[in-house]
Amino acid sequence: MRLHQQPGHVRADLDAPQAGNSLNTRTLTALMTALDEAETTPDCRAFVIGGEGKVFCSGLDLTDLSTRWLVDDFPLPWRLLERLVASPLVTIAVVDGPALGGGVGLAAACDLVIAGSSASFRFTETLLGLVPAIILPFVVRRVGAHPALRMMLTSERLDAAGAVQTGLADEEAVDTQQALRACLQRLRRADPDAIRALKAYHYTLHPVAVDPAGVALLRDRLGDPAVRARIGRLRHQGYPTWT
Repeated sequence: MRLHQQPGHVRADLDAPQAGNSLNTRTLTALMTALDEAETTPDCRAFVIGGEGKVFCSGLDLTDLSTRWLVDDFPLPWRLLERLVASPLVTIAVVDGPALGGGVGLAAACDLVIAGSSASFRFTETLLGLVPAIILPFVVRRVGAHPALRMMLTSERLDAAGAVQTGLADEEAVDTQQALRACLQRLRRADPDAIRALKAYHYTLHPVAVDPAGVALLRDRLGDPAVRARIGRLRHQGYPTWT
């Protein structure tokens, strides 16, 4: 992961495009550490997440199907998403390229999502035999219960305009960097204490709670030999594909 500290914000870019900028223990831990540092950086108002290369984030790292990070009732992926929601900083996802599965969840947990012209959003868990149990509360919080269920059941692929229409993204931009600069400029005009108070109150009204049953469900699916075989076949066929 590459960190860029600039006046008023810290940007963390996932830097493994050859692996689809997938989420593994190292990546999840690095993002939480970067957020910790951003929150203690003087005058920092925003934490930005992006992805290098042509992919934003392909979700769960399918090269390691161990469930070590699922042993805890508060697993690592959930802790990161909850941190993004509850952070006193404004969290922003800049999605240039595909976001799949947990990658959509990563964006959905952010306060603001900027989608580039090459962005796409797709929940692929059911195709793999998995259930998006950890990210579901965060997606529901953003778009509502039925739209989240529909997108997850059908694994439909949404472009940037479709993501804005459903609420997965807040803005479609031809130039995401220009859109990000404009967003950060608007944030700089606001009172930082008011922003922190607003985020804290919003979280009080709309908290996200981990569901042990959901964690257990995902753990069971990952441990199912039939699911592992299905994932193996899809990987052999070239999953994930970016088109």
